[in-house]
Amino acid sequence: MKRHILILPILLILSSCGVLQTRELHKEVMFTDYTPYIEAGFYLSPNDYPGPHTPVGELNLTIDPAVVKADQSGYSDSIYQQKDQVHVVELDPQEILEMAVSEAIKRDSNGISNLKIEVITIDYPYYKTKGIFGTAALFTPVKRYIVSGVLIRITNKE
Repeated sequence: MKRHILILPILLILSSCGVLQTRELHKEVMFTDYTPYIEAGFYLSPNDYPGPHTPVGELNLTIDPAVVKADQSGYSDSIYQQKDQVHVVELDPQEILEMAVSEAIKRDSNGISNLKIEVITIDYPYYKTKGIFGTAALFTPVKRYIVSGVLIRITNKE
């Protein structure tokens, strides 16, 4: 019983060693400009198309940016070079929209209704090693873009 009484304060002390983490306001804006496509006669909207049209199909496009080895040419000493450091090649939001429009045009449609672009962060495993206790991996956060919508063919453009 005395052992339990001695262990309890030690457990309380060890469990209260957390570090309070704070952060400043973080704001990230993703803007895609529909204007060049609309001026070229392509319909883009997060809403249903109100006029006569023929649905062509549903678009679901998942885009992961490239992950490449980081340039370490600035390091002259091999001690400071990290063996498997990576660099995520970020994508421009207009590139993502261009990929979606390109896929729609390939399928003979001239519009995307109910367009939605979602951004989620995933952990990409860029280094795996096998040891006596199993496989260990190093991860880097990567933004995955998921584009969805209904491809339509507008028959009576005004």
